[in-house]
Amino acid sequence: MKRLITIYLLLICEVLIAQKLPPLELTEEWKSQLKSQIPTNLKKNELIKKVLIISLATGYKHWIIPANETLITEIGKKNNFEVTIAKDISVFELDSLSIYDAVILNNTCPQKEKRNLIYDVLIERTLDSITSLNEAKRLENKLINYVNAGGGLIVLHGGLTTFNKSEKFSRFVGASFDYHPPQQAYEASIVNRNHPITAQLADSFEIYDEPYFLTGAYSDLNFQPLLSMNTMDIKNKREIPKCKEQYISWIKRYGKGKIFVSAPTHNAQSFDISGFTSFIANGINYTLGDLLCEDSSIGQ
Repeated sequence: MKRLITIYLLLICEVLIAQKLPPLELTEEWKSQLKSQIPTNLKKNELIKKVLIISLATGYKHWIIPANETLITEIGKKNNFEVTIAKDISVFELDSLSIYDAVILNNTCPQKEKRNLIYDVLIERTLDSITSLNEAKRLENKLINYVNAGGGLIVLHGGLTTFNKSEKFSRFVGASFDYHPPQQAYEASIVNRNHPITAQLADSFEIYDEPYFLTGAYSDLNFQPLLSMNTMDIKNKREIPKCKEQYISWIKRYGKGKIFVSAPTHNAQSFDISGFTSFIANGINYTLGDLLCEDSSIGQ
């Protein structure tokens, strides 16, 4: 009995320890080091493009949100695009979105009940549930139509959950969030060594993150995968996965637009991984149309 109790306590300790990766202080020294890691893709005589970062979260607020804002702003300075940061749902209106060449869902996590970012905001404004849901669907469609017409979309980590219970949004971005075990170190692997978005990364590398398990449209594999993880190596899973390999980052076309998804962007410590900031920069440049690469779906 004592042995069983000891094993149980050790498992609890493992889970608790796995969740403790401290937030980084965004000092000037950190920013300076970050800048040195960012690649340059500046094109002469080209108009400066505009990127909108949506950093609104009504549910879990990831500490990496301001770090992502800093990273992407610095990427923009070297890659000929300017950044605007927004934390209000009014930017989902098509007239607002059309100003920008690409939009970034920066860990836009809603609350767990509805898993709908817009609904959470509207219900807090004392709108009734039906009105809030209808308005949320309208603004979700505005975002989808924006990309369909040629806009770019970057989805970072919790951004996958923005409209997580919507089948339309799942097909749009390529997957829905199912669950994640506690944060832990795991091995991420490049799917295609010759793909330009992952060119600066090692074939495989260790990352400390929340390993996202995916559902919804993920089974269609309607995207071009970039990174994968071995599900069998992940600790504290809810269940035994059906597939050994799961993709955790991809790109895809949607209408005239382009989408880049990176699930492993929970901790800013990942920026220290060799080639990781280039990976994010390349993904953004892909959605802006400045990096041409293979983006056809591998699904049937």
